[in-house]
Amino acid sequence: LGALITTYATFLPCFLFIFLLAPYIERLANNRSISAVLVGVTAAVVGVIANLAVYFATQVLFPDGVSFQGLDVFALIVAVASFVVLQRFKVPIYLMVPAGAVVGMVWTLL
Repeated sequence: LGALITTYATFLPCFLFIFLLAPYIERLANNRSISAVLVGVTAAVVGVIANLAVYFATQVLFPDGVSFQGLDVFALIVAVASFVVLQRFKVPIYLMVPAGAVVGMVWTLL
């Protein structure tokens, strides 16, 4: 029940926003002031995502603190291999995430 309520509360505002405000978006897109605000918001969101990427990378690659002695070589190898597979072979991300989970579980159990 809790999961259903959480899902409902998470997605309902988004759907309401889309259905109620979608007709007005076209008119707002031509407004220079609002377009400028949206450019600023987009830049801020990109900055937040980049910050999270750096934070997650340091937490995964350096679990004991940032130092070369604390580098998790296995995590680095998996990250580089995953990047290469994603870029070179265009494997979909929805296949890479479970594959990474399996690789991590196998490594942990060895």
